[in-house]
Amino acid sequence: MLNILMAWRLYRHNIKIDWLPKAHALPRFDDIYHIVFFPTYKEPYEVLDHSLGSMTQIKYPHDKMIVVLAGEMRDHDNFKRHAAKLTQKYGQHFFKFLVTYHPADIVGEMAGKGSNINWAGQRAQELIDELKIPYANIVVSTFDASGNLTPLPGQWLMPRLFGYYRTWPGRNGYLLFPHILCLGRP
Repeated sequence: MLNILMAWRLYRHNIKIDWLPKAHALPRFDDIYHIVFFPTYKEPYEVLDHSLGSMTQIKYPHDKMIVVLAGEMRDHDNFKRHAAKLTQKYGQHFFKFLVTYHPADIVGEMAGKGSNINWAGQRAQELIDELKIPYANIVVSTFDASGNLTPLPGQWLMPRLFGYYRTWPGRNGYLLFPHILCLGRP
């Protein structure tokens, strides 16, 4: 319980700071691309729409964001309908908007969020290679597709990214944000 209270206090402190100018002052910040994975399985359209809509509110350069909507072939018809609408609605908001379909029944693989992210990561790597973006200029985050990134858009994300950029210059990294940090559901 003490950790939760301390985290809440830190969060309340951090949302009062405008982190983006601080980040822009760091060396190479403008070279960094942020890949954000949204693995999904059977989420309703409204949930995905809310999550991606909140991504557009994040105070981070959208022209440096690659959003990956990672669906499952086991939910093909549902996901295909949602992905088409979401791509049309949000595709132009980011540098790239990638939709992936994790195949069903891969021999030796357990179906689940981890295997979906792994598949989507391989597709994202192909895109990064095609775009010739150095791996050292990539930061990766994974969010729960049903996560709500508001009420204070992006204010919780930048302190974490700022700390990462300041501490690990020139190294690629992976940031996993537990659902509790995403402040709940819509």
